[in-house]
Amino acid sequence: MPVRIESMLARVCQLAVTVALLVGTGRPVHGAPRDTILGRWGGESICVKAPWNSACNDEQIVYQFEPSPTRKGGVIQHAFKLIGGVPQLMGDLEFRFDSAGKEWVGDFANSRTRVRWFYKVSGENLTGRVVVLNSGKVGRRVRAHRVVDRK
Repeated sequence: MPVRIESMLARVCQLAVTVALLVGTGRPVHGAPRDTILGRWGGESICVKAPWNSACNDEQIVYQFEPSPTRKGGVIQHAFKLIGGVPQLMGDLEFRFDSAGKEWVGDFANSRTRVRWFYKVSGENLTGRVVVLNSGKVGRRVRAHRVVDRK
Protein backbone atom coordinates (compact mmCIF):
# COMPACT_ATOMS: atom_id res chain seq x y z
CA MET A 1 0.00 0.00 0.00
CA PRO A 2 2.72 2.59 0.80
CA VAL A 3 4.26 2.12 -2.68
CA ARG A 4 0.91 2.92 -4.28
CA ILE A 5 0.51 6.12 -2.24
CA GLU A 6 4.05 7.21 -3.13
CA SER A 7 3.31 6.56 -6.80
CA MET A 8 0.13 8.64 -6.62
CA LEU A 9 1.96 11.45 -4.80
CA ALA A 10 4.68 11.42 -7.47
CA ARG A 11 2.05 11.76 -10.20
CA VAL A 12 0.29 14.59 -8.35
CA CYS A 13 3.62 16.40 -7.97
CA GLN A 14 4.39 15.95 -11.69
CA LEU A 15 0.98 17.36 -12.59
CA ALA A 16 1.43 20.30 -10.21
CA VAL A 17 4.82 21.14 -11.74
CA THR A 18 3.37 20.92 -15.27
CA VAL A 19 0.47 23.23 -14.39
CA ALA A 20 2.83 25.68 -12.67
CA LEU A 21 5.06 25.77 -15.75
CA LEU A 22 2.11 26.36 -18.08
CA VAL A 23 0.68 29.11 -15.90
CA GLY A 24 4.13 30.67 -15.64
CA THR A 25 4.42 30.96 -19.42
CA GLY A 26 1.16 32.84 -19.69
CA ARG A 27 -0.28 30.12 -21.93
CA PRO A 28 -3.83 28.98 -21.27
CA VAL A 29 -3.83 25.81 -19.23
CA HIS A 30 -7.03 24.48 -20.76
CA GLY A 31 -6.20 25.55 -24.32
CA ALA A 32 -8.89 28.23 -24.44
CA PRO A 33 -8.76 29.08 -28.16
CA ARG A 34 -9.50 32.79 -27.79
CA ASP A 35 -6.55 33.35 -25.49
CA THR A 36 -4.19 31.86 -28.07
CA ILE A 37 -5.02 34.40 -30.81
CA LEU A 38 -5.42 37.59 -28.78
CA GLY A 39 -2.72 40.22 -29.26
CA ARG A 40 -0.61 41.61 -32.07
CA TRP A 41 0.76 39.63 -35.02
CA GLY A 42 3.08 40.73 -37.79
CA GLY A 43 3.99 39.06 -41.06
CA GLU A 44 2.97 38.74 -44.67
CA SER A 45 -0.14 38.14 -46.70
CA ILE A 46 0.88 36.68 -50.05
CA CYS A 47 -1.38 36.36 -53.11
CA VAL A 48 -1.77 33.09 -54.95
CA LYS A 49 -0.35 33.82 -58.38
CA ALA A 50 -3.03 33.01 -60.95
CA PRO A 51 -4.74 34.86 -63.83
CA TRP A 52 -8.04 34.98 -61.93
CA ASN A 53 -6.24 36.65 -58.98
CA SER A 54 -4.17 39.26 -60.89
CA ALA A 55 -5.61 42.25 -58.99
CA CYS A 56 -4.31 40.87 -55.69
CA ASN A 57 -1.25 42.56 -54.09
CA ASP A 58 1.18 41.03 -51.59
CA GLU A 59 1.23 42.86 -48.26
CA GLN A 60 3.26 43.17 -45.10
CA ILE A 61 0.64 43.04 -42.38
CA VAL A 62 -0.02 43.75 -38.71
CA TYR A 63 -3.10 42.20 -37.12
CA GLN A 64 -4.48 43.05 -33.70
CA PHE A 65 -6.97 40.55 -32.25
CA GLU A 66 -9.22 41.60 -29.36
CA PRO A 67 -12.19 39.95 -27.63
CA SER A 68 -15.44 40.50 -29.52
CA PRO A 69 -17.85 42.75 -27.64
CA THR A 70 -20.81 41.06 -29.36
CA ARG A 71 -19.96 37.37 -29.82
CA LYS A 72 -19.14 35.24 -26.78
CA GLY A 73 -15.78 33.54 -27.38
CA GLY A 74 -15.27 35.46 -30.63
CA VAL A 75 -12.60 37.94 -31.60
CA ILE A 76 -12.34 41.12 -33.65
CA GLN A 77 -9.39 41.47 -36.00
CA HIS A 78 -8.08 44.96 -36.75
CA ALA A 79 -6.10 44.45 -39.98
CA PHE A 80 -3.36 46.83 -41.08
CA LYS A 81 -1.04 46.76 -44.08
CA LEU A 82 2.31 48.47 -43.93
CA ILE A 83 2.95 51.14 -46.55
CA GLY A 84 6.41 52.60 -46.28
CA GLY A 85 6.59 51.10 -42.79
CA VAL A 86 3.45 52.96 -41.69
CA PRO A 87 0.37 50.91 -40.69
CA GLN A 88 -2.75 51.67 -42.76
CA LEU A 89 -6.05 50.27 -41.47
CA MET A 90 -7.67 47.91 -43.97
CA GLY A 91 -10.63 47.13 -41.77
CA ASP A 92 -12.08 45.09 -38.93
CA LEU A 93 -13.50 41.59 -39.15
CA GLU A 94 -15.20 39.37 -36.61
CA PHE A 95 -14.05 35.76 -36.19
CA ARG A 96 -15.50 32.71 -34.50
CA PHE A 97 -13.64 29.57 -33.52
CA ASP A 98 -14.57 26.46 -35.49
CA SER A 99 -13.82 23.62 -33.08
CA ALA A 100 -14.23 20.96 -35.79
CA GLY A 101 -11.52 22.54 -37.97
CA LYS A 102 -9.58 23.89 -34.98
CA GLU A 103 -9.31 27.28 -36.69
CA TRP A 104 -10.67 30.79 -36.61
CA VAL A 105 -13.17 31.70 -39.35
CA GLY A 106 -14.37 35.10 -40.54
CA ASP A 107 -16.48 36.07 -43.55
CA PHE A 108 -16.06 39.20 -45.63
CA ALA A 109 -18.34 40.41 -48.41
CA ASN A 110 -18.64 43.52 -50.54
CA SER A 111 -20.21 44.31 -53.92
CA ARG A 112 -17.39 42.49 -55.79
CA THR A 113 -16.56 39.41 -53.74
CA ARG A 114 -17.37 37.07 -50.87
CA VAL A 115 -14.43 35.44 -49.09
CA ARG A 116 -13.79 33.44 -45.95
CA TRP A 117 -10.66 33.94 -43.88
CA PHE A 118 -9.20 31.02 -41.91
CA TYR A 119 -6.48 31.26 -39.24
CA LYS A 120 -4.67 28.63 -37.19
CA VAL A 121 -2.46 29.40 -34.22
CA SER A 122 0.52 27.21 -33.38
CA GLY A 123 2.50 28.62 -30.48
CA GLU A 124 3.87 31.97 -31.61
CA ASN A 125 2.90 31.44 -35.28
CA LEU A 126 -0.28 32.29 -37.14
CA THR A 127 -1.04 30.81 -40.55
CA GLY A 128 -4.05 31.51 -42.67
CA ARG A 129 -5.71 31.49 -46.03
CA VAL A 130 -8.47 33.34 -47.84
CA VAL A 131 -10.97 31.29 -49.82
CA VAL A 132 -13.18 32.80 -52.52
CA LEU A 133 -16.61 31.43 -51.61
CA ASN A 134 -18.17 31.10 -55.06
CA SER A 135 -15.22 29.08 -56.46
CA GLY A 136 -13.54 27.54 -53.41
CA LYS A 137 -10.17 28.81 -54.68
CA VAL A 138 -7.50 29.95 -52.24
CA GLY A 139 -6.59 33.54 -53.11
CA ARG A 140 -4.17 34.47 -50.36
CA ARG A 141 -1.94 32.87 -47.72
CA VAL A 142 -0.93 34.50 -44.44
CA ARG A 143 2.14 33.83 -42.30
CA ALA A 144 2.65 35.86 -39.14
CA HIS A 145 4.29 35.69 -35.76
CA ARG A 146 3.31 37.11 -32.39
CA VAL A 147 4.68 40.59 -31.77
CA VAL A 148 5.74 41.30 -28.21
CA ASP A 149 5.73 44.95 -27.21
CA ARG A 150 8.98 45.82 -25.47
CA LYS A 151 8.65 48.61 -22.95
